Order: sequence, then C-alpha cells, then structure tokens
Amino acid sequence: VIAWKPEEVDIILIVVDADDVESQRRADLQRALQTIQSNHLDAAEQEICDRSASGLAIRNFETWLLADTQTISRFLGVELQQLDNLEDLNDTKKILESAIEKSTYSTIGNSNQRPLQIRWKLASQIDLAIVKTRCPNGYATFVQSLLVVAKVVDKITSVS
Repeated sequence: VIAWKPEEVDIILIVVDADDVESQRRADLQRALQTIQSNHLDAAEQEICDRSASGLAIRNFETWLLADTQTISRFLGVELQQLDNLEDLNDTKKILESAIEKSTYSTIGNSNQRPLQIRWKLASQIDLAIVKTRCPNGYATFVQSLLVVAKVVDKITSVS
C-alpha cells in the first residue's frame, strides 16, 4: 500500500476483528476507511470513495470459522456442538484452538505455524452462506457493504 497508485486500485477491503473492544474497533475501522478513501484518488485527483468496504468480525475471525460447525467438525475430525449466539460468545478463539489441538489433521509437521495453516485451510472450506446467516452483525454486514462496492466496480468495468 505504501507505493500504490490509487487510480489503479479497483477495490479496497479492510477486515479486522473486534476482540473485546467492539465499539473502539468499530470507530478505528471507520477512521481507517475514511483515511483510505480520502487518499484513494483517480487520475484527476478526485476521491474515489465508493470502492471500499470494511468488515468487523465480532468478536474475532474464529467466530466466522465456527459458524459452519459441520465443516469444521468434518475437516478436523473432532466433534463440535453447534454454538448458539456466536457473536455474543467471548471464547470462540479458545473453542477453535481446542478443536485444532484435539485434531489429528496435520499440515506441514507440528510447527508453531500449524494452527495458522489449519485456519487458512478452514477458511477455504467453510460455507459463507452459513457464516452470513449465523454472524449477522459482523459478516452479513460486511457482505452487504461488499455487494454495494462490487456493483459499483462492475458498472465501471463493464463501461470500460
């Protein structure tokens, strides 16, 4: 991003997790988005503010992964109960870490990167429609803002 040419950027997405300070993270995210939008200029140095979107994972990204409990259980080979009111839970990170520890699923060795590698694999396996339904305040809101931006970008690219 340091050496970007803003007029060459089609879309900007920022996704962060709320951790335990949702209201502060929401304000920080809004400020970051505004800063990026004010620096996203076209060739005539006019702001391009309709091609950026943000998402806030409430409480953390693990919540989004755990929304699709069946896929996680099948992929890791562990039994997970479906969790209710996911976005209200404080311990989704611990729940996923525990499931990964119990799992026999292996990636490259047993390095300290194993949990991260497994999360990346899980992210490519989960059903996003389920995440959208089960995480309405974070993921569904992000999808909605992303759809608005995608329509704008689609109009621009279909005219070009």
